[in-house]
Amino acid sequence: MLHFASIQGCLVSCLFLFLVEEAGLDVNSESKAGVTPMVLAALQGNVEVTRYLLDHGGDPAMPDERGSTPLHNAAAAGHCEAVRLLLSKGVNLDPIHYQGTRLHLAAVEDQDQVVMVLLEHGADPNKDVHHVFSYLMMTVCGKSLKCMRQLIETGADVNACDYSGPTPFTEAVADGLTDFVKVLLDAGANPNIPNQVALFVLRVVILTPLSPHV
Repeated sequence: MLHFASIQGCLVSCLFLFLVEEAGLDVNSESKAGVTPMVLAALQGNVEVTRYLLDHGGDPAMPDERGSTPLHNAAAAGHCEAVRLLLSKGVNLDPIHYQGTRLHLAAVEDQDQVVMVLLEHGADPNKDVHHVFSYLMMTVCGKSLKCMRQLIETGADVNACDYSGPTPFTEAVADGLTDFVKVLLDAGANPNIPNQVALFVLRVVILTPLSPHV
């Protein structure tokens, strides 16, 4: 019931107040899926409910069964005020779950305002996360030019290679993202970094016949 109230944002209702303050339900209780009320409130971007839960003992860092915390959900959904509230409680910026850090999620979801908030609070744009793409690579995957520019402006390494080999530049070339290629080149991306993707792209360019209409 408390989980339902968190989703609906029923803070002002007698039901929500009764469940917590009179019935004494645990604000950190987990649903069958391992989700807490705060995870749901953050996902909905309900700052009022999130603050209430925090004030009544809610754990802002408690993950669900997949490792997603309230901050992961708020960041991916683009809820800046919820992100700021959770960060004000000292929540760690960089814990990793199966999709990476909070900055990974914001970057791939094109949440440029959240990316800025995370960077302003000290998120490292060059943090090395094993088995996960770099933040710049995530902006290419998510086709978020704004997020890419923000990361570059805060010092992201445009030539960093991912665990699988490609750089943001070679990935942008392979995906035909002209605007991304230009931004990366302007920021100093090296178009001559050898890797399997670059060689593949070069072979495609060489072997593909020109259109008769060109």
